[in-house]
Amino acid sequence: MKNFPITFIFLVFFVLVLVACQAQGDASIQSSPTSIMASSSPTLTQNAVSTTEPTPTPVPSSNPLPQTGIITGDIGYPSESVPAMHIVAFLFGTDTYYTVDTELNQTSYQLDGLPEGEYHVVAYTSGSDSFPAGLSGGYTQAVLCGMQETCTDHSLVDVKVSAGQTTKNVNIFGWLVPLPPMPQAGQPVQGAITGRLSYPSEFIPPERVVAFRLEDGETYGIDTQMNQGQYTLSLPAGTYHVVAYVRDNEGKLTGYAGGYTQAVPCGLSVDCTNHDLIDVVVEQGSVTYAVNPGDFYAPEGAFPPPPE
Repeated sequence: MKNFPITFIFLVFFVLVLVACQAQGDASIQSSPTSIMASSSPTLTQNAVSTTEPTPTPVPSSNPLPQTGIITGDIGYPSESVPAMHIVAFLFGTDTYYTVDTELNQTSYQLDGLPEGEYHVVAYTSGSDSFPAGLSGGYTQAVLCGMQETCTDHSLVDVKVSAGQTTKNVNIFGWLVPLPPMPQAGQPVQGAITGRLSYPSEFIPPERVVAFRLEDGETYGIDTQMNQGQYTLSLPAGTYHVVAYVRDNEGKLTGYAGGYTQAVPCGLSVDCTNHDLIDVVVEQGSVTYAVNPGDFYAPEGAFPPPPE
C-alpha cells in the first residue's frame, strides 16, 4: 500500500499541472476587459468631462453703480487761522441735510453719500477759545464773482449732485452774510428772510419785524435796535407777509408800521400806488433776500394789527 506505482504518481502530477494552467488562463481572461478599458480610458474619460461640464452662471457685479454723489471744496475764513466747522449740505426744498465736521486749520472738506439733487452748502463755526460758535459762511454768488467789493449778491449757489459724480470747487468763502440757521437735531430745517430797514426820517427807530405765515396764521418776529439797518429772521418753510412795527421807548408796539409791499420794488415814489403786501416764499435751508419792509406810506388798515 505504501509503494505507489511510478505511473500513478506521474498521472497525479500531470493533473495538478493541468489544473494550475487552467486557473492561470481563467485569470488572464478575467483581466482582459480591465486591460481593454484601461487602454481606451483617456478617450472615454475626456468625452465624459466634456459632456458633463456645467454651464457657467453669470455672477452679479460686486461693484454696482453708486447711487450717491460727492461735494468737495476749499474752506476760507477772514482770519489768520481757520476755525473748526460744522459743514451742512441742505437738500433744496426738503427737510433733509447732510453734515461733516472739520478740524482747526483744515482748509478743505468732502461730503459723501449725497443723493441726487440740488444743495445749498453752509459752514458754521463749531466754537473754541479763539472763535465763537455759530458764525456762518457759504458757497454764495459772491464766491463765484471773486469776493470783490462789487460782488454784492450773497445768495447761496444751487449745487447739483449726480449719482457717481464728484462736484468740485464748492468753496466756502462767503462769510458774515445772512445765511440759514444751523439745523438742530430733532427739529425741522428752517429757512430765513433778510432785508434792509428804513424809516421816513433821519433815524431808524427800534422796530419789530413780524412775518405772518399765510398757511396757518402763525407769526414770527425779531426786535431791532435804534438805527439798525438790516435784519435776518429764521422761519419755517411757508409763504409770508412781512411788516415792521415801530416800538416805543418802552419796547411796546405802536400802530405805525411799514410793510414789504408792491410799492417797495416800485421805488416808493408818489407813482407807486399799489400797497398790497408781497407773498414771500421761504424754503428750507434757503435765505430769501431783499425783503425790505419800508412802505410807511400805505393807507390805514393796509397791514394786520401788531400781534400781542
